[in-house]
Amino acid sequence: MKITKYITLVIITVLLILTSCQKELEEVYSSTYDKTTLIKLESENFQNELSTRQSADNDIRYDNLFYYVMNSDGFPAKEIHSYYYPETAEIKIDGLREGNYTLVVLGVKGNINDDGAEIYNLSSINETWIKFPDNLNSPLKASYFYSRTPFTVSVSEVDGKRIETVNLPNKITQKRIMGRIDFSFQFKNTFVRTAVTSTKANINDMLYCTEFRADSVFQGKSNPVNYTLDLEVSDSYCFLPTVRNTGVKGNIEMKTRNYQGGYYQQVYSFNQEEIDANLINHIHSEIIHPEDNAGIMFYTLQAYKEKGFKKILQDDEPKTIYTDKSQRYFNTAKPLQLSFEKDGRFHARFYSPRNAGDMKIKVKIPSISDEFLDFAYFDTIPAFADIYIKSPALTQSVEFRTESGKTINVPKLNTSQLTDATFKVESNDPFWKKIASLKYGRNLWFGLFGGDPDAPDGAPNGSWIGIRPVHCREAIAFFINYTYMVAMPELEQLIKENPNDLWDDNWQPVTPEKALELMRAEYSMTIGLVTPRNGISGMANSTAFGVNQGIYFNHYSSTYATEVMFHELGHSYGYLQHNSSFTLGPWAWTHMNNFYVNHIKEFPIDSPKYLDSNNNPHKY
Repeated sequence: MKITKYITLVIITVLLILTSCQKELEEVYSSTYDKTTLIKLESENFQNELSTRQSADNDIRYDNLFYYVMNSDGFPAKEIHSYYYPETAEIKIDGLREGNYTLVVLGVKGNINDDGAEIYNLSSINETWIKFPDNLNSPLKASYFYSRTPFTVSVSEVDGKRIETVNLPNKITQKRIMGRIDFSFQFKNTFVRTAVTSTKANINDMLYCTEFRADSVFQGKSNPVNYTLDLEVSDSYCFLPTVRNTGVKGNIEMKTRNYQGGYYQQVYSFNQEEIDANLINHIHSEIIHPEDNAGIMFYTLQAYKEKGFKKILQDDEPKTIYTDKSQRYFNTAKPLQLSFEKDGRFHARFYSPRNAGDMKIKVKIPSISDEFLDFAYFDTIPAFADIYIKSPALTQSVEFRTESGKTINVPKLNTSQLTDATFKVESNDPFWKKIASLKYGRNLWFGLFGGDPDAPDGAPNGSWIGIRPVHCREAIAFFINYTYMVAMPELEQLIKENPNDLWDDNWQPVTPEKALELMRAEYSMTIGLVTPRNGISGMANSTAFGVNQGIYFNHYSSTYATEVMFHELGHSYGYLQHNSSFTLGPWAWTHMNNFYVNHIKEFPIDSPKYLDSNNNPHKY
């Protein structure tokens, strides 16, 4: 019984003490320690960055963040509560007492371990906060941001109440503790620049600071380190600040191609000032190259990426363009059209579903030379490319290589000198060799025949609907193949071996020679699209040709599709009835359709994969 009373008395006493302490703490926090401070972290561009756009890191999200509130003596302040919200890049602080403080923040974007960095806990603002290895073998992979913000907490009394004021900005800008080197080059000849295959910067014996203190002091000294930077991957790299009074020295190795298959290797030295935190060092090199005055336009894949080019007969090309004969017209034996525009620009337009590579364009300009000159070289001319290029020869004197191998100097050209220029093409591309062998072409353009390709059903007009670019491209594929086919010795032999299978609308014999003449004649035709709704697969005469969508898409492997194609071609030869073997007979039904499908792998457009029309979202 006595023990129970004693325990009860102790509990009551403790509760009274706790109640008294709680009341005292509530009074303290209600007066000076109840205010929460929220700080938003932001970052900015490098101090001397030329770009005026807002940095992509402005509203920053760190992968790691470290921070301390230091008191006036430079030690971590006690009895302060804080929390970092990574999703909003905000720091919340409460429990601040009256006094002077410094908020130091170290933020990292990326993986610290990639740079071998170590973060230390701080017991003083003068201590090393982050340390890097003394033999870093690559530029920094992560980005490091820092801020040091002094602030005060003052307390004033208003109406008997103590009011806390925290003199700390609600936004703090973080600055980088590393520097950056940007490499740039100035070329005299843009075609030399786009022919660069390799650019490496070698930095020799760099000495960088290995430690950064919480009070923003760099210290420590690395071993001499060497870097090789691939400037084709990036022309900008970040480094720790270099040791005072030591700079950045090294050289740039540049390798360029020429259109004849050779290479140039050049070395340029540089010696730059030291790297400072949050600043960019610019290493700029003026390139002096053996082909600075070359007149040839060397068009590499990189040139396409930088300069861009258009394509014809694409799915978004307006019907007013692709059905305009003045803008879309070609001969199937000459699918690559080369010309000079009135303003002197060189123009190459390619009516082909396939790319052609290794394309050397030669030009003969009578006022310059009686020889052809190496004028342009294309690694690739893309399918349906529509390329316009201004020749260096129109802006300055240049050097051209002649067909005989001489180098001649040509003064600046004027457009009038280009009016009587002639072209020829040389290439070892197997596809181009087939194109170059084409002899018996047809002149083609495209027509709507009263249909409307913008309508979901093509707006039928009799048996015609509006042709779309996807059908135009397939028509080109078929007629290029047809042009190649009619010159094949195997086809000529087939025709001559089957003279009894050739007759006209009046059931009169047609000689093999006459049949070949008809097949090889240079017709001019408008290509259209026929609707399958009326049970009609195609329509044609000597000036118009059209089949339905399924026929266009399946001429590569379907003997029925090719039977329809050649049936309509029979009409184009002038056999408008259905009595001839060229329409409803063995020429169309047996010989031509099977020959086409059986020899498709030998034709220039040997597969549907180039156009993939059956999977095109713009088909009907």
